[in-house]
Amino acid sequence: PLAEGGHMGPAAAPTALVQPLAEAPERPRLELVAELREIDSFGAALRRAGVSNTDSAAAADLIAPHIDIAALQPGTEFALVLGRRPGKGKPRPLEELSFRAAFDLRLDLVRGKDGELRARPVPIRIDETPLRISGMVGDSLYKSARANGVSSRVVANFIRAMSPRLNFQRNVYASDRYDIVVEHKVAETGEEQTGDLLYARV
Repeated sequence: PLAEGGHMGPAAAPTALVQPLAEAPERPRLELVAELREIDSFGAALRRAGVSNTDSAAAADLIAPHIDIAALQPGTEFALVLGRRPGKGKPRPLEELSFRAAFDLRLDLVRGKDGELRARPVPIRIDETPLRISGMVGDSLYKSARANGVSSRVVANFIRAMSPRLNFQRNVYASDRYDIVVEHKVAETGEEQTGDLLYARV
């Protein structure tokens, strides 16, 4: 049938060589991602993904010396690997856990050959070169700076710093230029983080 363009061969009934399975086999490993929700705790996020109470408590104890677990932000994702069940009806053991603990830190938990979980902090290199943004005031300094990627908080600080010395309504024109220098961090993984205003000029 395949040679003649058919999609499958002839159907055949099972023979005596076919032995039914008592139960479907399980995957030896499960790789999944758990996300910390607004109302979650660290342990609750792991347990919802299938991690046992014992393993989630052990993971929390290992992570606690490195970060404040309660300060983890909603939306934090945990990459998990669950191993083979030790017995029917028992939870899968946590084999690996990896997540971004801070802007400059990733934490990995790995179960060793002795069966113990161990934490491994992985520093992330950060470039802290300040960011300079320049532009023309145009119709509105606020709108111009926001269009150039300056956060509303930094623009508000810029205007607040200049206001005692400069009347923005009378003394600033559309053709005037501004300079803003802000704290800026770029992680080697590509994420960016903008901090406080360092320098302001009109």
